[in-house]
Amino acid sequence: VWDRFDTRGEGARIAVIDTGVDPSHPDIDLDAWAEFDAEGRRVDGDPHDPNGHGTGMSGIATGGDASGTRIGVAPDADLLVARQDPDGVLASSIAGLEWAVENGADAVSMSFEFGPLAHEAIEPFSNAVAAGAVPVASAFGSELFFAPGAFHHTLTAGAVDEELNPYRDGNGGEI
Repeated sequence: VWDRFDTRGEGARIAVIDTGVDPSHPDIDLDAWAEFDAEGRRVDGDPHDPNGHGTGMSGIATGGDASGTRIGVAPDADLLVARQDPDGVLASSIAGLEWAVENGADAVSMSFEFGPLAHEAIEPFSNAVAAGAVPVASAFGSELFFAPGAFHHTLTAGAVDEELNPYRDGNGGEI
C-alpha cells in the first residue's frame, strides 16, 4: 500500500479498542484516549495498559519507527484508543466503538471476542458502518459464531503462524 498508493495513513483516524495503551512507548503517538467500565460508562484517568496487548495492537496499526523498526501499517494516521473493562468486555467495547465513531474513526480495530453473537451489539456495529467506520475484528478460536468477528458488517482477519497455518484454529475451520 505504501508503494502502490503512496500513503502511510495520512488523514485517517484509526481507533483501537483493547487493553489500553502505553503512551510512553517510543513508537506510539496517541491522539485520543477513553476508558470504559464494565457497564460501558466513561472512566476518568490517564492512558495505561496493564496487559500490553493494546499497546501492541496500536503499534501494528499506527506505530512509528522511533525504536528503530517501522512497525505500523499506517504510521501517519491518528491513533484513538479505548480501553475496555476485562469484567465487562461487551458493554465497554460497545461504548468504545460508539466513542470511536463519535470521534471520527475511519477504522476500528478490535482484537478480541466477547463470545457468541450478542444481539445488543448488532445495532452499534451497523451504526458504525452507516457512519463510515470500518469495524475490523479478529477471528479467534474455532467457533464461527464468536463476535465481533462473526458480524456480517465486520472485516474479520485470522492470524497465521510462521508456517501460514491458522493460529489457534483462528479461521473457524473450513467453510
